[in-house]
Amino acid sequence: MGELFPSLIPALRRAGRAVWRGLRKFGRAMVYVLPALVLIHLIAVVVTGRQLQGDIERLTKAGIILPAKDLIPKLPPGADNAADVYEQAWRALRMSREDDAALFEQWVKHDAEWLALARRAVAANPEYYRLLDRASRMPHCVFPVDWEAGVSASFAHFSQMRQAARMLVLRAHVQAADGGIDQALGSVDTLFRVAEQAKTDPVIIADLVSYAIQGIGIRALGEALPRGAPSPGACTSLYDQLDKSDNVASSLHTIKGEIVLFGMDVFDWVRSGRVSLTSLMHGEGQVSLGGRPRLWGRLRTWLLRPMLNADERVYLSCMEREVRAFELPWPESRKVTDGVSRSLDTRTPIYAIVTRLVMPVYRRVVWSRDRATAGVGTAQIALALKAYRSDHATYPPSLAELGAAGWKLPLDPFGGKLYRYRRKGSGFVVWSLGPDMDDDNAVRDYDDYEKKLVRSPGQRERPPEDYDIVFRCAR
Repeated sequence: MGELFPSLIPALRRAGRAVWRGLRKFGRAMVYVLPALVLIHLIAVVVTGRQLQGDIERLTKAGIILPAKDLIPKLPPGADNAADVYEQAWRALRMSREDDAALFEQWVKHDAEWLALARRAVAANPEYYRLLDRASRMPHCVFPVDWEAGVSASFAHFSQMRQAARMLVLRAHVQAADGGIDQALGSVDTLFRVAEQAKTDPVIIADLVSYAIQGIGIRALGEALPRGAPSPGACTSLYDQLDKSDNVASSLHTIKGEIVLFGMDVFDWVRSGRVSLTSLMHGEGQVSLGGRPRLWGRLRTWLLRPMLNADERVYLSCMEREVRAFELPWPESRKVTDGVSRSLDTRTPIYAIVTRLVMPVYRRVVWSRDRATAGVGTAQIALALKAYRSDHATYPPSLAELGAAGWKLPLDPFGGKLYRYRRKGSGFVVWSLGPDMDDDNAVRDYDDYEKKLVRSPGQRERPPEDYDIVFRCAR
């Protein structure tokens, strides 16, 4: 090689010596630079850590961050836990997939064939219904949940509670069709008790399941009431049960549970190396809580710690605003949640990666909560009207007259005023203004909107917020 290229070997030697001198200079520089970088990083860890701890202490004093032990429901003794009775009910249910589909397809036509199938299903499940009635009236209901799993926790009982609500509606239909209107109201009463017990878990999904069950019960009541004249006692009993439904208080509890049990937990996972930012960004939420991160994982999370501390401060700031929104009446609550959503899209710092990944969109949650509350309010007034008619042989000319008769009238959460009411034929219509707070005189009905959406997904004439929330009773 040297004979062919006589200048190559000296050039390579000179290049090697130059590289070596460069490495030596770089090494000497790193002796000073690396400790400086480590010191700067340590200062950043301490400063951001203290800032984060200060935020946590402030929010704890304000009651926004609660201790996990105060959030997680404690399992009562087995004999006092309705969850155990519900588990017995799940096992006792006798229902084929074919019958389930035929009975519970959304907005199915309740004709004679459907009613005959409903009768058979109800008759086949006396033990199931007996256990549901018993469980719903027990004071404590706590299902076992692995709370240490955080966002990976399983809540399989929610689907079973929704199934229980549908089965109770089935029984109410059969009872009303057979002239047992008071018994039908009793089934709806059990359904609303199930809805309240669904709120036990301090997570937003628990409230959403409860709202869905409430909606099922309100529709069932709307179909049952025109079929007979319930006694004042049955109306009053169900009215009182609906009056116990405080969706606002439960939503405040669950959003605080989301902060501690899910949101802050994810930051702890990333800081400890149990889950990486990459896995979060790719939706790989399942983590091994018992696993120990390797050396590179520990070094990486240590290097990211200042950014994660600052990121968590952004998350807590957003959640503080969301909690405040849940305390506000509509539409102020919507304005705050919309503001948080816009800030996440446009003004969130580039380093707030985890915040963007774990921060739910609460606008729909607040709307769902207040819509469910409005539906419950219309149902309460409908029951009061039925009881009034039983005592006076006619419906009152106005809700003021109903209030003068001693009924406590709930207020529309969309505006804070009395619900709207009018006589219609031999029956009546009660409605809430809905999220747009514009009185459409019950012409645009949210229930009709949902039916059209089911028949033609993606096809809608107006946004869902533009509809009144209506309760109709034909007689």
